[in-house]
Amino acid sequence: CVRAKTTAGAAGNTVHPTTMTTPQPRRTVDRFGFVVGDTGGNRQASGAPSYWAVWQERKRESKWRRMLDHWEAFRTKEPAVLKRRIRKGIPNSVRSRAWWTLSGAAEHRDQAGVTYAQLLAQVETIFDPQTTVTAESLRRPREHAHTRAHPYHIWDSVIAVDLERTFPNHTLFRIAAESSEAEARTSARTLSALQRILRAYGVHNPTVGYTQGMNFLAGMFLTYMREEQAFWILAKVMDSGDMYHLQDLYKPSTPLVPTVWFVMERLLQRCVPRVGRHFEAHGVLSSMYLTEWCVTMYTRSFPFSFVVRVWDIFLHEGWKIFYRIALALLHKHQRSLLAMDLEGIMDFFRKIPGECQGDAGNFLIAYGKEKIRITNKQIRDLLAQAGADGENGEKARKKI
Repeated sequence: CVRAKTTAGAAGNTVHPTTMTTPQPRRTVDRFGFVVGDTGGNRQASGAPSYWAVWQERKRESKWRRMLDHWEAFRTKEPAVLKRRIRKGIPNSVRSRAWWTLSGAAEHRDQAGVTYAQLLAQVETIFDPQTTVTAESLRRPREHAHTRAHPYHIWDSVIAVDLERTFPNHTLFRIAAESSEAEARTSARTLSALQRILRAYGVHNPTVGYTQGMNFLAGMFLTYMREEQAFWILAKVMDSGDMYHLQDLYKPSTPLVPTVWFVMERLLQRCVPRVGRHFEAHGVLSSMYLTEWCVTMYTRSFPFSFVVRVWDIFLHEGWKIFYRIALALLHKHQRSLLAMDLEGIMDFFRKIPGECQGDAGNFLIAYGKEKIRITNKQIRDLLAQAGADGENGEKARKKI
């Protein structure tokens, strides 16, 4: 489901596309909206699903529609069935509705004490109109500079740079010299919506503001939902202190990132000890390979078909799937890793996201469930251990 709609009357909703008259070559696009075989490589594009995969997904669609129609009853009476169906993968045709329901974003919106329209009204008063994204301005990034000073402009300048970096091979976000007028118009609308979402969240939660990586989360939600829904599900996964608490990844001091490194090191020693010892002998720290996966929650480099499967589970089970995927990658390839030196190991991490395409990605998720035995309690205990010597010790115990 490739979708991005703007909010009527929102700040900076006007788009001025650059006029182009040159005939454009036809491009192949995957079912998620990524251009296949785009110049510069595109690891996030997915191949066409097999006939069997299509048949399976259509069969699951009817089950999911019935389940979503009777959500509360099913969630409370059949939790094991719900968990199993989520781990098999949510059908793409119902993923938007399923994510919205699983995340509890509607409840978060209703309890926020402010509407998205009100946040956009604040955005209008804070940010200069000339800094609003248009197809023309995206070709001249320097025009994003503000003419009047405000503390929020520090992180807003980062948003301006990151807009063009968000899924650059996706048809909704793609800005390229060879883009047609219609393509430029579509990209400008989507990036304008993304800019409003990120600005509105920064105003909504000024403690966080904006940090690189948040653009990929908001962008992913925009491919499935209307702008306002994408905002509230982003706010839910950022603000929720019980299961997601992603805002601690993005606060100015990124307090959760070193904690994630610590937890990963301990789980690696427990679940894949030979690789853990090999990494220690070669000076490989979790921070050297885990940081990008962490601050983008796998959304930046991995095939999108794999990313959404991970997020299906994350929205239901929380952080356990993040560690399980990282550990499963190391466990599955441990024989090769044990024969590598530092240079080979780092090259492995640069290439491994591209190997999670289609059935390989589905296999990895199933492989992790079978081979990586970790629990949320183990993660809670490690979080507590990581924060035991600091002021966040008690808070860490409540994270997951």
